[in-house]
This record gives sequence, C-alpha cells and structure tokens, in this order.
Amino acid sequence: MRSDYDFSNAIKGKYAGRVDTGISPTEARKIWHHPSVKLIIGSGDPVETVVESARQLVLQAADAGLLTVPIDPFKLAQLRGILVIPKPDVPDAQLVPGGGGKPVIHYNPTRPRARVRFSICHELGHTLFPDCLDQVRHRLFHSRTSPVDYELEALCNLAAAEFLLPLGSIQEDMAKLRLSVDAALKLREKYEASTEAVLLRLAGLSGVPCAVFAAAPEESSQAGERNYRLEYVRGGAAWDSGLRRGDLLPITSAVRECTGIGFTARGTERWTPDGPAIDVDAVGVSPYPNRDPSRVRPRVTGLIRPFGQGESDRSPIHFVRGDALEPRGGGGVRIVAHVVNDQTPNWGAGFGRALQRKWPDAQRHFSEVFFRTHGSKLGLTCSTKVEDEVFTFQMVSQRGYGPSSSTRLRYEALRNSLAQLRQAALELNASVHMPRIGTGEAGGSWGLIANLIVEELCAKGVAVTIYDLPTSSARTPKQPGLFDETFN
Repeated sequence: MRSDYDFSNAIKGKYAGRVDTGISPTEARKIWHHPSVKLIIGSGDPVETVVESARQLVLQAADAGLLTVPIDPFKLAQLRGILVIPKPDVPDAQLVPGGGGKPVIHYNPTRPRARVRFSICHELGHTLFPDCLDQVRHRLFHSRTSPVDYELEALCNLAAAEFLLPLGSIQEDMAKLRLSVDAALKLREKYEASTEAVLLRLAGLSGVPCAVFAAAPEESSQAGERNYRLEYVRGGAAWDSGLRRGDLLPITSAVRECTGIGFTARGTERWTPDGPAIDVDAVGVSPYPNRDPSRVRPRVTGLIRPFGQGESDRSPIHFVRGDALEPRGGGGVRIVAHVVNDQTPNWGAGFGRALQRKWPDAQRHFSEVFFRTHGSKLGLTCSTKVEDEVFTFQMVSQRGYGPSSSTRLRYEALRNSLAQLRQAALELNASVHMPRIGTGEAGGSWGLIANLIVEELCAKGVAVTIYDLPTSSARTPKQPGLFDETFN
C-alpha cells in the first residue's frame, strides 16, 4: 500500500494531460477566480481536472484491493498517507497541517454516518489542490468566507462525488432505473452518497446526450428577484450543452421552484437566448456548510438533456454472442482489442493465443514494441493492421500472469490504455470489438471495467461491441471486496 504522497503535485498526476474538455485555459481564467483554482487552470477546465485527479485515486484504491461500495473514506485517506482523527468539537470536518508536511483531517464523529463520509471525502478533495496546506487556515470557518471561496467548495463536492460513488458501482441498479432525479433519490440512501454523486454516475453510465448541473442562488440579489447561477455543467456523453459555469439561469426557470431540500421541479426551457431547448429535471440540495437554511435557499442540482431526447434504459455497450475474432458490423474499420500482461510478449492462453494463431503478424509486431520499451510496460499499447479495415490493439494492463489469489488487472493502466484506444478509434473512424477484457486470468471486476469502457469509449463517440462465446459462463471475480455486477 502506498503510504507517501507528494501534495505539491497532487493534481499534476500521471494522466493529467488526458483532460480535454474544449475549454481553454484562457476561457477558464475568465470564469474561475479562486487562487487555488487558478493554480490548476493550466490543465484546462478545473471541473474536469479535479474529476480526473479524483478518479486516479479511486483506481489506485481498486488496484490496491481497497475499493468497496459503499466506499470507505478512511481507506482512501490511508492510501494517501493522511491521518483521519475524530474531534467532537469540530462542527463538521476540517483540514489542518500535520507532521512531515502532510495534512490531517479532523472530523466530528457524532454527526450522522452519511455526513461523516461526505465530509471526509470533501476534505480529501481539498488535498487534490497543490496549495492545500497553505489554504487550510482559511477553511476553518465557512461563514467568514467570500463568494469566491465557494468555487473551491463546489469543486471539492465534485471530488467527493467521485469518491463516494466510484466508477463501476451502480450497473445493476442502472439496468432497473431510468436516468432521472427520482432514480437518484432512490439510490442515494442505498449507496450512502449525495444526490449529486448519484446523478453524475447515472449520467456517465447512460451513454445518452445529457449533463449534470449544479446551481446556487445569487445571495446578493433582492429577495423578490433571487435567481440561480450555474456552478458547473458536466456532460455524461458526447454532448455540449453550450452552458458554462457562471451562466445566470432565466428568472422563469423551474429551478427556482426547488425551494426546499428534496423539492423537485421539471420543465422544458431555453437557458440562453440563442441556445437549444432542453428538458430540465432538478432537485434542491443542502446549501454549503454554516449557511442559515432559513435565510439561504438550497443549492439545486439536476439533469438536462436535449428537448425530446427521451430516456434510455439500455447499456451503451452492444453485447452479442459470438467470437470477437470475427468482428461484426458490416463495413468500416474495426479494431479488435484485448488485455495482455506486462511480463512477456507471448500470448500463451485464452483470447490472446487464439488471436496469435489467426493473426501472427500482430504477435510479432507487439514483441518488437515490447522489447523496445524500457521500464514498466503497464499502460503500453500496440496497434497492428492485420486485414483490410481490421486492426488489433493490445493493452498492457495486467501485472504478471499465472494463478493468483488477487486480481492481476491494473485499472489505472487499463483506463490509460482505453484512452489511447479511443484516440486510435476516432482517428480511424473505427468501431471497437472485444471479449470481456480483464475478467479472465487478470481476474478483474466486470462492473468496473464496463464503466471504464462506457466513459472512455462509448461516451466519447466510439461504438463498442462485447462478445461472449455461446458456451461461456459468468466468472467469479478474483478481487475480494470489489463489487461486480452484470452490465447487460
């Protein structure tokens, strides 16, 4: 287990360069003003940068065998070498400097369990910022903060959402419930997560054009004219709503009807004069800590989608019975992808062996790339054209090979490999075809793997087909304590 952590580089992680939201640093500087947020604007949109960094921690927890649902925030803190200490005199939770240049989280153990979990995850979100130790003294009393400080609070709420309801956690329920605020309210108690966290995960899994938003009341407005301004908008699929942080919602928006926590409202609206019509599904949630609920309206979160889009309860992944070595789909370029281990260039078992027999050039090319790569091979990928309009794509995401009592799959490496696969598919205008990668000898959890496939490929416009052999049966995951549900 990792016990050391460089807080000065918390958000400049291994895959920070993967953040690509279409929002340039110049645009981001116009709509974000908090000093801590400005430090990460060089990576692009702070919303996506924070979510990316939080997901890295979640995948590190999965690789360490620490990922469960509901997630244990104390183990996440332990993974980063952060002490979490109960202090009943703390109103909620706070981040303070500790020994060795590391922060310490204090929390109130008398608070409700769900609140404790959220508060610890929120404070972990603050550690994703490189100046977290410099800024803690300004966070001890939320009632003394200025409006700009709530930019940081909103981003830490997003990080907490990623921690509380991690990738791969709700596939079984997603198959039973439609994408809606009502569905999120049903699931929030089961998973001991916030409404925002559930909405973000549902949207990410849906594969349909939609986005999650959060908005806060304009406290400086007159009581009779109080309105809401967007804190963030995060798309769940390849759809750009054209909305950005800081946009003021129309005074007639249904969002203003969410006057209490748990109050819902729906409507079809235009949030910008020249923008498209959108369907809005909203709910009131708690205001920020130490704000008087009797004087401050709730924040509002919810879903937006193109008008008339409708709802889908089908997985964005296409599942078929057949052989991935005979990729379907008619014309067009097809990429056959699979997971291989980091210790040998030879594929001696399973799908890899069958692929080698059919397309020996793929094995030879991979061996050349393997031996040219020095150091760790995890995250390495290799593409080979094996037929007219057919490519193979190897993803080195398995640590070693042979029998093991725990998973050999490395989720962080797999996610990085899928990002490279996405780039190749988009450049070639290709569809992707795979067996249930990572669930054989690698022993991974299909629930988490499927979620990575949806968010890294399907939600970015890449068509994916998963093949199950007619004689195959479900495998028991080798990784203890990690959730695993069917996804079809």
